[in-house]
Amino acid sequence: ADERGIYSSAKSPTGGLGSTGGLSGLFMLTSIVVPNLQATRLRSNQETAAAVVHTIYSAQETFRSNAFRDEDGDGDGEFGLLSELLGKRRRGDRRAAAPRKLLSAPLRRMKNGDYVHAGYYFRVYLPAEDGSPVGSHEKALRIGLIDSDLSETMMVIVAWPVDEGTSGRQAFYMSADGRLYVCEGGYSGRKAPAADLRCSQE
Repeated sequence: ADERGIYSSAKSPTGGLGSTGGLSGLFMLTSIVVPNLQATRLRSNQETAAAVVHTIYSAQETFRSNAFRDEDGDGDGEFGLLSELLGKRRRGDRRAAAPRKLLSAPLRRMKNGDYVHAGYYFRVYLPAEDGSPVGSHEKALRIGLIDSDLSETMMVIVAWPVDEGTSGRQAFYMSADGRLYVCEGGYSGRKAPAADLRCSQE
């Protein structure tokens, strides 16, 4: 390798062409390729997370319009928790689960109750009787406080990186109006976006 770190070829003592592999050239190549791969992975994870949020929203519309949960019996369906969209019961609920799984995304439930896929956590919030947000990551006692009237019109979907800068940078927020909000940074791991947060579209 020469002083610029570029691979050079020269005649070997036996008359054949020999390639000298310069470490400086390898380091230069690595310094270019690795950041590009990381940036590609971040973009891919973020695009996947945004797509999953839209998929969750579509599942919510199906769940509500089919009245898979009508706790107060008024004929108006209610939004469901993420666990319900995946065909499972609410914690502490003895009712039958939704008749079918409405989400095809391969979300995996963590021990803390949140769901993860492609380097992102996902959570759905529904309103309690006092208006505070309740998610499927919470204990059965809190989930039992979900208000049936409010959850006919209110719900929030959030997604944020498992590890900011490694698995993603953007956080996503969508409420019942179906508008997707994006936040550039600030949320990672156990620091989730608040249910009442409205990020600017920028």
